[in-house]
Amino acid sequence: MKKVYIVFRISIIFLFFVNCDNVKKPYPSYGSAINEEYTFILKQKEIMKIKIPATSIYRSRYVQYFHNNLNNEEFLLRQNENINGIEFYNLKEKRIEMSLSFNREGPDGIGKIRGFYFHNFDTIFVTSLYRKKIFIIDTSERIKQVIDFSYNDDVFSLGDFYCYTSNKIIYADNSVFISTIPDVGIDVNPELFFNSKIGFQFDLKTNKETIIPISYPISYIKENYTSSGNVFFSRTFNPYRSELVYSFPADHNLYIFNPMSKQSSVQSAKSQYVSNIRPVKGSDSFTKRRRRYLEEPKYYFIAFDKFRKVYYRFVLLPIETEKDKLYKPILHLEMPFSVMVLDTNFKVLAEKTFPKNKFFCNDYFISKEGLWISNNHPENPEFDEGIISFTLFNLQEMTQYE
Repeated sequence: MKKVYIVFRISIIFLFFVNCDNVKKPYPSYGSAINEEYTFILKQKEIMKIKIPATSIYRSRYVQYFHNNLNNEEFLLRQNENINGIEFYNLKEKRIEMSLSFNREGPDGIGKIRGFYFHNFDTIFVTSLYRKKIFIIDTSERIKQVIDFSYNDDVFSLGDFYCYTSNKIIYADNSVFISTIPDVGIDVNPELFFNSKIGFQFDLKTNKETIIPISYPISYIKENYTSSGNVFFSRTFNPYRSELVYSFPADHNLYIFNPMSKQSSVQSAKSQYVSNIRPVKGSDSFTKRRRRYLEEPKYYFIAFDKFRKVYYRFVLLPIETEKDKLYKPILHLEMPFSVMVLDTNFKVLAEKTFPKNKFFCNDYFISKEGLWISNNHPENPEFDEGIISFTLFNLQEMTQYE
């Protein structure tokens, strides 16, 4: 009888582990593990809210922080496509200070605005959709100069100008740096990745352009990376080292290029929450590609914090999809994300996770106070489309109690 009982117990234990093995494992609880090698943390601080005009919108494709050294005022500049222009928000007064609106058509037309860099009140570099031109405009909305690349074969062959918050227009050493993406339809062939450079430098003194010798990672030059979503990337600039730093969605590495020394390098910058990234195939159906986008992690964008001399690398984290569920048109709104913090040698100092349905991670800026991330996720219980709201995060050294 005792032998029968032992055999019975062993059978039950065996069945338990077999059944556990067959159970569909849930996605990880992000943030439950902290890497013991990290020495810093991102701490949540205050919330800032600013009322916006009726003509404005709660999210923006392009934002820029500007500190006026003459009077110590801080401004948040936001692209507003409703007025085809730029809004200036006074961060101290928590109000809109002024706005600029540009004509789309006619002799003074710039087209549809799609990026800007505010250098000073006399010089604003502006780019627009489908036009390979840089407009230099002042705060009276007067076009002072147009730099036209329409007949420049080298620049024209690069594809569309790609200017967003994650790929800002950069001004450094009397040059303007513009990112580009290949002209693509739904699918991309491997040769396009192999042959495409993704940006250029224009010297404002010599009026000469230089193609940046950075292209897509070698891992992209494969048939299974042929979804058009793979063409998007992010790049930032470290002014202390004169380095352009590129981040690609399906690659752990960062790609660095110094336009002064012409030196390039590759640095690993892997998230603790990302193991392997399966590519999304262009041959998959549209619905399947959307589900796969949500099911795979991706390195979303990178930004340099000149005040603390660190990089922030945003990472979209996967979710488990439902076959018959209709997902939001903006897919990243469905996903949680993390922010990695790296020093100038690309050592990871910290990584913080953020929950779903609270933050709108595309809309962020960096000021003297720290990293500000928008709270304007449409499903945030405190969402108000008449207000732009941001939460401040500070980088702090970790204590023994954290």
